[in-house]
Amino acid sequence: MRTPEGLQITRRLLDGVADIAWLASPDGHVEAINKAGVDYFGIPVDQLLGDRWDSVLHPDERESVVQQWKQAARTGTSFTAEYRLRAASGAYRWFLTRASALGDEHGLIRWLGIATDIHERKQAERALLYARRQSEELVTLLNTIQTAAPVGFAFVSPQFRYIRINDSLAAMNGVPAEAHIGRTIEEVVPQIWPVVEPLLRRILDTGEPVTNLELEGETPAHPGEKRYWLANYYPVRLHGELLGIGTLTVETTEHRRLEEQLRQVQKMDAVGRLAGSVAHDFNNLLTTIIGNAEMAMGDLPPENPEIGRAHV
Repeated sequence: MRTPEGLQITRRLLDGVADIAWLASPDGHVEAINKAGVDYFGIPVDQLLGDRWDSVLHPDERESVVQQWKQAARTGTSFTAEYRLRAASGAYRWFLTRASALGDEHGLIRWLGIATDIHERKQAERALLYARRQSEELVTLLNTIQTAAPVGFAFVSPQFRYIRINDSLAAMNGVPAEAHIGRTIEEVVPQIWPVVEPLLRRILDTGEPVTNLELEGETPAHPGEKRYWLANYYPVRLHGELLGIGTLTVETTEHRRLEEQLRQVQKMDAVGRLAGSVAHDFNNLLTTIIGNAEMAMGDLPPENPEIGRAHV
């Protein structure tokens, strides 16, 4: 390949390569680009030779790629890099470029480089990275909500065994969160199980959630004391497979007590208003009776003994 004839043969061979292929001098100046490259860039080949090939590099990668290539040319080490190249349409696509130094016993002859289109792979990697990032953020958000929210969260298996539970629901049940894992709902809160069992089995059978279910009963957290909850149960699926049941529970005991106190206050207020109304009506009636009596005594002669008794 040191002779012009050898260079021409090499160029013809490169034109048969489907990827972008190029030759460069020992100092790194591009001497030839194959037909696939010329067709991709859509500009005259002389605008890509020498050092001008960097004009088709994406601005974000241009400086680092040029420096990496110069370093490889100085040291004679292989060159591998991923970067974007501008197409004839003006759009940029990702390529993986590998260049190797070709030489003989007399030293380095030329560089041979192949640029392979990896745009779809890079797009898939970016999409996967984005999805993984979104998944991590979602898990972090759910863990934060589960830990900090004053609402009870839990996830149970189709066999009704606790897989996850937050501290709020564990406190309602009166059992440490870690002591729930692997145990059934019946084992943890046996007083509540007879009520929720048929509902949970119905969720497994139908896939339909149960919402705004009012529950009452006792738990180890408050033995001998009736407590109240508002519970929601949802089927959890992944790709159509039922993984288990998610639960969301809010304790309403204090709310119930406040409602009862309010009803008692409203009753007392109603009694007070009724008593006041009766007293008012009685006073009006008494005033009328006294007025009529005074008018009747005004018609009696002064010597009538009834007048004296009326003032006693």
